[in-house]
Amino acid sequence: MVRKEVFRQHGSGCEVTVEAVPGAKRTELSGINEWRSSLGIRLAAPASEGMANEALVEFLASILSVPSGSVRIIRGQRSRLKTVVLPVSPEVARSKLGDG
Repeated sequence: MVRKEVFRQHGSGCEVTVEAVPGAKRTELSGINEWRSSLGIRLAAPASEGMANEALVEFLASILSVPSGSVRIIRGQRSRLKTVVLPVSPEVARSKLGDG
């Protein structure tokens, strides 16, 4: 079975599937899930009133050194599995968020 790439080209940036786990002790990357082709992120924010989504966007923007307004959740706003568009190339995203 062929798995899809975790970091995929999307226009001039890239798209990544994120497996978000809200309510963690601290916000941190938890690694690549090869089976789901997703990037795991633990979030200290609770999953209520959009706080976890906001924390996710701010966390990704800070790691990538881009404005938080340029990171968009395009699918899965109410789900743990989200599709996020980042304003960087898949290679840059992979080096800063993935396996380097």
